[in-house]
Amino acid sequence: TFFSSSSLSVGKHCMPSTSPPRTHTKEQPHNTKEQHFFLLLLILLFAEPLLIAETLSTDIVARLLTQQFPAEFRDLTAADIRVAGEGWDNNAFVVTQWKQSGQQQLWIARFPKRKSVTENLFREASLLRHAHHQLAQKEIDHDLAQLLPRFDLMGSPGLGYPYPFVCYPMLTGSCTLLTSLSPAGFRDSFARNYGRLFGFVHSVPVDLARTWDIKPWEDSDDDRLEQIGANIDTLRAVLGDQTSYWTRILEWKPPADLAGQKVVCHADIWCDHVLSDESGITAIIDWADVSLNDPALDFSFVAQLGGEDLLLESLEHYRAAGGQVDDGLVTRTLFHAVVSQLHCIVEMHTNKGPLTQPERKERLAVCAEQCDVLCTEHDVMGQLQRRLGASPRLESKSPSPAE
Repeated sequence: TFFSSSSLSVGKHCMPSTSPPRTHTKEQPHNTKEQHFFLLLLILLFAEPLLIAETLSTDIVARLLTQQFPAEFRDLTAADIRVAGEGWDNNAFVVTQWKQSGQQQLWIARFPKRKSVTENLFREASLLRHAHHQLAQKEIDHDLAQLLPRFDLMGSPGLGYPYPFVCYPMLTGSCTLLTSLSPAGFRDSFARNYGRLFGFVHSVPVDLARTWDIKPWEDSDDDRLEQIGANIDTLRAVLGDQTSYWTRILEWKPPADLAGQKVVCHADIWCDHVLSDESGITAIIDWADVSLNDPALDFSFVAQLGGEDLLLESLEHYRAAGGQVDDGLVTRTLFHAVVSQLHCIVEMHTNKGPLTQPERKERLAVCAEQCDVLCTEHDVMGQLQRRLGASPRLESKSPSPAE
């Protein structure tokens, strides 16, 4: 998604009981124990990342890397480490290692903030190692390996830090936005390499992925649509007169009945995870949410960048690289792209995620610009409605264009 809800997600909420209050005195202590238990659970859930953040200093990072990977890192100090960012799941650091030649090499060191995140780390590492091994043997697509992180350095707990971690050479590039499409040749290069890479990834055997504990993940747009419908005023504050154009999506039924076969998906594609320069894509990063899912999730970002035209161009290269394009893929991708774009605005506006207020304001402006281009230059809602109306297997709640 353009601004992924999954990358800004929070823990499950404990819903209050709807049953009437108990009045029997013997049961009061039992209720008190339950309340204490849930309070302790919440404290542990949110305190653990805070404690990890407090104990994981740049000095500890430098010492961990020097001790565990002496061949790669020599004489590291805290001055060679800087904080790259902090998300819900990980703390990331940029590591500068100076070579004897005087040149510097940059690395990313990523440290999980909770034990549960380490499970994602092992899934991610298994997929990326497989991808690099397979792509190295290909005569045509071996260049795609340059777009993926190399998880060769897997660290162990130490110096008070309790979890495994990963360190890999930093991949260059900036997050991919609308302005990225401007340089000549970027669009064609983007479509070609994006389609080729995901043609390869989506063709990874599902049975093999299951051995890495990669699991199905049902990502429904129903909950997002409900949140969008409850926050029309928020959308109006950001989108202005275009609000009614976009909220037509609330009248249409999600095309779940067109769902294709589940494949190995990145499942968290948004601008910060697709890096590029003036020549095209330079990297696809952060595969921590890899799952067995609808390929539409990985292509909705393409539709958000360039509408149906860029999507169809990318899917041509995807099909040539072995990807399976079922009859409903384009429809599902466009629908998910619109829902994700609007849901992103709601998420940003309701102050969710580890972003500062200036960062949130900047990203809301990017969302508004994205929506304006998709409306005025691509008419993505018109493209989607034509496809929904043309599908005999889908009953739209809104009148078809012919009506």
